[in-house]
Amino acid sequence: MATDDLPLGAWEADRTVLRNASVEDFGDVADLPDDVKFTVRVARLVRRREQNINAEREGLAAFVLVAASTYEAMRTGRKEERLIHTGARRLTGRIHLVQAAATSSLVDEFNGDDSAMFARLAALGVANSPTLVYVPQIPTSSLSYYSRGTASDERVSDVTLSTETVTIEAIQQVIDAVHRQEFLTPDGSHPFKVWAEPSEGRPSSIAEAGVQQFLRTALAGRFWHCSIRSEQSSKVGRTDLEVVDDRTGPVGQVIHHALLELKVLRSRGESGVPVTEQATRDHIQEGVEQAHAYGEDKHTLAKMLCCFDMRDIDGGDATTFEHVRELATRLSVRLRRWFLYRSSAAFRSALAEGTAN
Repeated sequence: MATDDLPLGAWEADRTVLRNASVEDFGDVADLPDDVKFTVRVARLVRRREQNINAEREGLAAFVLVAASTYEAMRTGRKEERLIHTGARRLTGRIHLVQAAATSSLVDEFNGDDSAMFARLAALGVANSPTLVYVPQIPTSSLSYYSRGTASDERVSDVTLSTETVTIEAIQQVIDAVHRQEFLTPDGSHPFKVWAEPSEGRPSSIAEAGVQQFLRTALAGRFWHCSIRSEQSSKVGRTDLEVVDDRTGPVGQVIHHALLELKVLRSRGESGVPVTEQATRDHIQEGVEQAHAYGEDKHTLAKMLCCFDMRDIDGGDATTFEHVRELATRLSVRLRRWFLYRSSAAFRSALAEGTAN
């Protein structure tokens, strides 16, 4: 029987699976928390709008994150702008009620300055909903995130609209922030718990997955113009995290900025079975080799081995990486480590002793 199907070579046996696989147009953030998805998608559409020759340079706009049920309830009497994410629709002078993907909006027009906009948001009953306020300016526009709504200025933060250069230093800043907020003591790490029983030094069986998801979410928020890819298969293995710019350059240009190989270091497993020092040394060396192989395969500009240390004692970077320092230097793999304390009291003691990581 004649067929128009293209030959798939080694993947021929997977034709049915591939044909039936769902296609997600913005899959790099599709499974991230709604607030992160919302921030990333709005930043991208604003950036796309500003690149449009017809983009407005005056006024301001608000994007309000609403639930699907609220979106449907507020349809009555409002125009729905489809394809807002393309950058082809006017943004300013409008309040946009959007869901997390921000592909369409329910438009509420307003006239006036920021006072008029804030008053209208209150009148709509959405002043306590997460909101992004966009103000076009020259040379750099602003996008302000009101995570608790515009009823007050509490927890307002800036979302940069510039396409920030991805550097090792910037990535480390992101990981440092996640470490302080989520991993430093067991009081953090919600909703993923990286400890099964911290008092006994037993990490969770999903510690690696939790670390990966926290970092992916944070990196997506910082480098919104990039795709933060995880668990990407290749001929040399499966990557943990990649920072890839496939949006800001010419069509078809892809820049693999950074490859992050993640390792959790343990004194014992979840069940309490001890992990030998040699096993840990081998684990770290494997990480260096993986970071190098994956990075070379993808022509990545920077390769990092990121270790999250949940062992009994904080031995420091020098001791932890002593056996791989020369190898990592030769293979151009950056070595980074973050220590996780088992209690707030343990961290306070380390602070008092001047040994805190």
